[in-house]
Amino acid sequence: MIVLNYLGSALPTAGLGLLVLSIAFANQVYLRITGKYNPKKEDKFTLFCGYFALGCLVGLFIGSPYIDDWWDNQAKQQGYQPCRSMTLLKSLLTRTAWVRDENLCYDPEISRILRHGNERELAEIRAYLQQK
Repeated sequence: MIVLNYLGSALPTAGLGLLVLSIAFANQVYLRITGKYNPKKEDKFTLFCGYFALGCLVGLFIGSPYIDDWWDNQAKQQGYQPCRSMTLLKSLLTRTAWVRDENLCYDPEISRILRHGNERELAEIRAYLQQK
């Protein structure tokens, strides 16, 4: 059993965009405090940072579905199939449980153990399946 977290594919892009915006903001604050603010020069840097962050935002919404499909295809190539919605990980919209045996999707003990899809829960499920 594996758990795919689709939010994880968006975090690097969102983090990069926020980092660039933070650098632009810190630069503006520093220049204004020290009195070295030059509107022509600094506006170009701020504009570049703004466009870069906008590009990250566009990439986030356009690229994320492609990355998610890529992860789905990787799981399928390894012989996994997704559990239907509302079988496992019922409250998590950004995570999907994938199994090689579809019967595991309906196992009540696995459903009880698997709440967040973290490594500790997956280790507990592996131990449960070895005992079974």
